[in-house]
Amino acid sequence: MTPIFILGSIFSGYATATEAAVIAVVYGFVLSLFYRELNWTKVKEIMAGSAVTSATILIIISMANVFTYVLTVNHIPDAVSGFFLNFADSPLVFLLLVSLILLILGMLTEVTSLIVLLTPIFMPIAMEFGIDPVHFGMVMIMNFALANITPPVGLSLIAGASVTDKKMGIEETLPYILHVLLIVGIMVVLIIFIPSISTFLPNLLK
Repeated sequence: MTPIFILGSIFSGYATATEAAVIAVVYGFVLSLFYRELNWTKVKEIMAGSAVTSATILIIISMANVFTYVLTVNHIPDAVSGFFLNFADSPLVFLLLVSLILLILGMLTEVTSLIVLLTPIFMPIAMEFGIDPVHFGMVMIMNFALANITPPVGLSLIAGASVTDKKMGIEETLPYILHVLLIVGIMVVLIIFIPSISTFLPNLLK
């Protein structure tokens, strides 16, 4: 039932992703009490493990935000995007160059701050090329999804590695995620070359 509670509450619009996570925790807590599999010792272990995992992720985010601040102050994103976009002479080339920029920067820092930083830079240019905003938004999000599981600052990858039984280091996860990287990479390419994948449903609902 846990996936039903999580995905059902999100897709129905009753809860955000964060709220759905809380629902899953409460549901798991109630089940553990019902089956009498929880005691105070286990509760302490769970709380300590959660604190360590959360602290690991938050430290990475804080350092990534500092790095993003340094990049912003020195106008690095503007310089990088300007350099690459000088070679863009068509919508397709523009999207490919943007994907390369997003992947490189997304590998080095936290993606949420990059969304706020880079969207105002790229969106007007995308509009000038006549690119559908929904299509461009999907290109950005999928590239950030790829960056989020790509070392060295793949936040989702680090979070996943930190909750494994063996507490794997990020370098140890590489053999297990190569096929995932390939699949997400293929999806990025398909979305870039076939805009209707992103725009079909929104256009249908207009």
